[in-house]
Amino acid sequence: ALPDYMSRIINIGIQQSGIDTELPEVISKSFLSRYSLLMKDREIEMVMSLYSHIYSPDINYSNLSKKFPGIKNQESYVLKHKFLRKEEMQEFSEKAEPLRRILALEGFRIMTTENRDANINSITEFNSKKGYMTNMAYVKAVKAEYESLGADIVSIQNRYVLKTGGTMILFTLISVIATIFVSLIAARSAAGVAMHVRSDLFRKVENFSGAEFDRFSTASLITRCTNDITQVQMLVFLLIRMAIYAPLLGIGGVIRAYGNAPSMAWLIGLAVLMLLTQVIVIMIIVMPRYRMIQKLI
Repeated sequence: ALPDYMSRIINIGIQQSGIDTELPEVISKSFLSRYSLLMKDREIEMVMSLYSHIYSPDINYSNLSKKFPGIKNQESYVLKHKFLRKEEMQEFSEKAEPLRRILALEGFRIMTTENRDANINSITEFNSKKGYMTNMAYVKAVKAEYESLGADIVSIQNRYVLKTGGTMILFTLISVIATIFVSLIAARSAAGVAMHVRSDLFRKVENFSGAEFDRFSTASLITRCTNDITQVQMLVFLLIRMAIYAPLLGIGGVIRAYGNAPSMAWLIGLAVLMLLTQVIVIMIIVMPRYRMIQKLI
């Protein structure tokens, strides 16, 4: 998750001035009136159903007026739904489409004004960047509307960066605490297994006859009670600490990558596959030699 949050800081926090939504949280009546001629009556109704009048009794006017001082001087509307259930997303998206269209128009107008002397070499170049440029157009339009309502864009940007950075720090701290606890649990579990095995083995050896002692030798039995059981202890520790953790990390990486960019998920999938192949090859090479060392010990 941490690289994902870092990319949000760069892409949204810095490049988009902390504006992370396609639709403005607050929109003025003058903006809607300016583009109402480009919408049908039904589309205007759809857009207005997404917003509530700023003076509605259920709206926290004091907080909004601090963030958008301009609402005191012009009639404005606030977005009703910032958090939607999955089943509501489709309906919301359909209602928002006319507003997205006029936001894109406004954004491209602003971008054209800002880059009057910029050259686009060809239609092909424009088309290759169309998705990115459309997203930037949304951001430009929302940013311009926020500025017209007196919002402090720098404050919005700083708030987003600090919030996202704080989330990263929180996740890192949780990860550190989890790592410490996992290591503690793994060590205690491995030590507990070794204690029981060593106890059982010691009781078994106490019941050996003289002939059995001569067959194994005292030195060999001591080695079995110390080195061999230590190897079992290390195996249990590594199984808990690594063998469970590594597959979770690999699977989680693939799921996270697929959620952000499905076209790139194959890259992490390939990396995980190569890593597994390397581990298997190393095991095939190392295990026979490891057995020889243990036999010599």
